[in-house]
Amino acid sequence: MIEKTLHSDVIYREVQQFRQIWLWIILLPVSLLVAILFSYGMFQQLVLGVPWGDRPMSDIGLAIFGPLILLIVIGLPVLFYTAKLITVVDPEGIHIRYFSFLRRTVPFENLKNYRVYTYNAIFEHAGWGIHWHKNGWAYTVRGNRGVELELASGEILLIGSQQPETLVQAIDTGTKNYKARKAV
Repeated sequence: MIEKTLHSDVIYREVQQFRQIWLWIILLPVSLLVAILFSYGMFQQLVLGVPWGDRPMSDIGLAIFGPLILLIVIGLPVLFYTAKLITVVDPEGIHIRYFSFLRRTVPFENLKNYRVYTYNAIFEHAGWGIHWHKNGWAYTVRGNRGVELELASGEILLIGSQQPETLVQAIDTGTKNYKARKAV
């Protein structure tokens, strides 16, 4: 757990968030526009009694699904704003937390190989975020660089990083310390 590791000997810690200006230039106006249009349509149909669109949903359906759709449209920017990828290397291993979705730890004993990796987020992983691919998972937030971990099980993990060389150095330090402790 990352909370536990913050009180131990942290070798490396990186926090990444969705702060790309282009994302917010697209996301905020689109979310706002959809919320306004949908609210207007709900008001038109449910309050004024004028059907909304050529094939309107029933009033009951609109009363049920309308607020859910608005919650999603308004919640999406909030989700992107609060989401963050936290990567921590400590004496136990590599801890990945994609707030608020997952927590994962890769103990050094399960690590077979690792390297700095340059990827194409759009073509290899269909964008940024948490993505499954045929050999494992990718955890990314921005950019096109990270560290690819090959686990003893054969699974491949990609951790996006703004400092992949530093992350690899931290993993080097952690694995050396782990092997030294194991040898004693």
